Amino acid sequence: MKKNVNCPSCGSLKIQEVGPVPATNIFAGQVLPDLLPGGTLFYCENCGLRFKSPYVRPNEQGILYSQASLDHWGSSPAARADWSLAKEWIQAEFSQAAILDIGCFDGSFFSILSHPYTFFGIEINPQAAKRAAQTGIKILGSDFSVLAECDSDSFDAVTAFDVIEHVADPAWLLRQVARVVRPRGLIIISTGNALSEASRLMGSRYYYVSNAEHVSFISPQWCEMRSRELEISLEEERRFSHAILNTLHIKVNQIILNLVYRFFPAFFAWLRRCGFSDKNVNLHPELASCPPNWMTAKDHFIVKFRKQ
Repeated sequence: MKKNVNCPSCGSLKIQEVGPVPATNIFAGQVLPDLLPGGTLFYCENCGLRFKSPYVRPNEQGILYSQASLDHWGSSPAARADWSLAKEWIQAEFSQAAILDIGCFDGSFFSILSHPYTFFGIEINPQAAKRAAQTGIKILGSDFSVLAECDSDSFDAVTAFDVIEHVADPAWLLRQVARVVRPRGLIIISTGNALSEASRLMGSRYYYVSNAEHVSFISPQWCEMRSRELEISLEEERRFSHAILNTLHIKVNQIILNLVYRFFPAFFAWLRRCGFSDKNVNLHPELASCPPNWMTAKDHFIVKFRKQ
């Protein structure tokens, strides 16, 4: 048990160390000249949160996020299983609505909604925020903290796709979202599942954990616990993969790579040093220990909450 680390969400000292996280030189899709330390992955026995410590601090994150390419988080709606589900849930509920998308990027999610909704967004990347604003989305700010400035019961629905893992205290974010949603309104969140089979197998060496911009990792069980505390009901949960191509060949290849990496890490690192890698291990030898992607794993989930 780790005595000198507190849970960033609940403050508990009942913390278990999962393991070290490999260093990386990539942040939000951008290759950096220097390495970012991976830190250590911990598990909070009190609230169930998995989190990294230390991690890239918020002031440095802001600079790195602002430099992210528009191509990195830009998504084709057809490739987003979570967007399709969110569209189905929202349009079944509302013919008119005020909808806030946290981390809206260029507003692509809103483009698939066919009803005449009023759209609001929060986006840290200035170029993406500008593009979203040009489509008629009202950008409230660049940081999650702007939620604290919003009036209570302001929105009929709030969405956050692949966002909560970027927040040091996800319970705070969910609490703020629950405050600004109107009674009977919807909260829709999608993120990586910290308790998926792939995530549990790989532990602190999972590719999703090693992303420098990912600092907190929740699960459907975490959502269930938080829903009871915040008096919001968890109505539905689905699990999915973010893979664009999910053929049998790709699935098998990624399974084999990750199993070799998990059980024979020295051999995997040796292969990378021999040139079987897209990492610059000559400049940064530590990158030989970076995990391979496992995009075909069914390691994400989306939940729908309803405010009472």
